[in-house]
Amino acid sequence: MLKPCVAVALALSVFLMPCLIHAMDDDYVPDDAYVAPDDAETIPDDEGVAPVPAPAQKAADKSATEPGIEETLKIALFNVRQTVEAEKRTSRDMVPLINKQLKEALSAINVKPTQIVEHESLMSGLNRRQLYMYERCWIDQSCLSGLIDGGNYDLMVVGKLSAKLVELDASLGASFVELSLLVRLVEMKNMRILKEFLIVESDETRLLEKSYQRLYSELKRLGYIIDKNKPVEDSNTGRTDDIVFITPPVVEERTNAMQIAKWTTFGTGLFCAGLGGVFTGLAAKASEDQKNASSLDGLESNRDKRDNYMLASYILYGVGGGLLISSVVLFVLDSQNAGSGGSDIWDGASVTPTEGGAFVSTGFSF
Repeated sequence: MLKPCVAVALALSVFLMPCLIHAMDDDYVPDDAYVAPDDAETIPDDEGVAPVPAPAQKAADKSATEPGIEETLKIALFNVRQTVEAEKRTSRDMVPLINKQLKEALSAINVKPTQIVEHESLMSGLNRRQLYMYERCWIDQSCLSGLIDGGNYDLMVVGKLSAKLVELDASLGASFVELSLLVRLVEMKNMRILKEFLIVESDETRLLEKSYQRLYSELKRLGYIIDKNKPVEDSNTGRTDDIVFITPPVVEERTNAMQIAKWTTFGTGLFCAGLGGVFTGLAAKASEDQKNASSLDGLESNRDKRDNYMLASYILYGVGGGLLISSVVLFVLDSQNAGSGGSDIWDGASVTPTEGGAFVSTGFSF
């Protein structure tokens, strides 16, 4: 009975031995398992991360190096801010044209793909509080960067336009408007000013040309523009062909209200002073009649007339003098108003008492 059992056990051991040997082998692969090709590379299994085929990793690396958000130079371009004086003394299209010139200079960057985000797009993402803060920021890079934080910008370009009146000869009213454009180029990563430059000009067209040329040259000097054959300083390169705006002389027109007020006050003052002189003459005649009166009634009547005429003349002299002084103030204020556009300068007026009246003199320079 034992021998048949031993014979069966030996047969089973012979049959199962190859299976045991394969099970103990680390390189054993089941027949139905997927076998990678011999030329397929694998990424080492570090810290329990499942192996990733090398071609997939290479594809991921390739997509990371292709032009995209990471490799694109993203620039935030804010509109140039202008002061109250600049808004009053420059043309309506001045700031939009400056913004256009700055954008064209930034578009010339060729060191890497560039994405320029303009002012309207930057403002569209701000809430009411941020819009209020923007009005207070002006060109402060720290303040503006807080408004666009999270946009992954590499550069920020801001500008400020100022203006002031420069008088050459106050007596002749000769003056011109001096424009100043400040442009600031900020690196957003380290929040530092890469370049800041100031352009001072009295002509709007020349200021537009220089805004492009200066920013272009600074970008080239910083290495953002390379291998550019056309010189930046060449003024005949056709950069201003698309600028159809021609600036007339900056002249600020005087308001009609000021013109009417000063001349009406001056004329009324002269009229009152002249009428006062008439009453002074009548008072002198009444006084003469009083001396020649032949009766007591005529004496009292002429004396009353003289007193009334003198009172009226004094009142008219006072009103006329006050109006003339007021007109002097108005003339001075108007002459000090920048760009008044008028060359008439009032030399002043004087009232000189004379025997039996008064003499009023005035003069103008044209």
